[in-house]
Amino acid sequence: MSKSSDFPIVHARNIPFGTSTESLYELFSKHGSLNQIRISNQDNKNDCFVIYNNLSIAKRIVKELNGINFNGRYLILSLYAIDKSKLTDDDITASGDVEYKLRLDELNKLKQQHNIT
Repeated sequence: MSKSSDFPIVHARNIPFGTSTESLYELFSKHGSLNQIRISNQDNKNDCFVIYNNLSIAKRIVKELNGINFNGRYLILSLYAIDKSKLTDDDITASGDVEYKLRLDELNKLKQQHNIT
């Protein structure tokens, strides 16, 4: 399986229980333009996914905010790794990962050129 962190998704763990979406948005939007925040709806989970507009912002956020004390708990941040082998071409196009789509197209052309299936 090919896992990659080429997507601008930050996985935030160890979030204080009962933290509001607004306070998370306030924390994460101060450091870069974000697209959305997805909070786990399970009672025993205290994590969320923050989707930024580009990968460089997401990488910077992980470096700057990992380990900070947020409302009494230390946040654990990492780039979320997606298993690209499970993505369809429609998923890739919808995600906006144009660079990956171009590389995939180039790979398919090379496979055709050299009769590789």
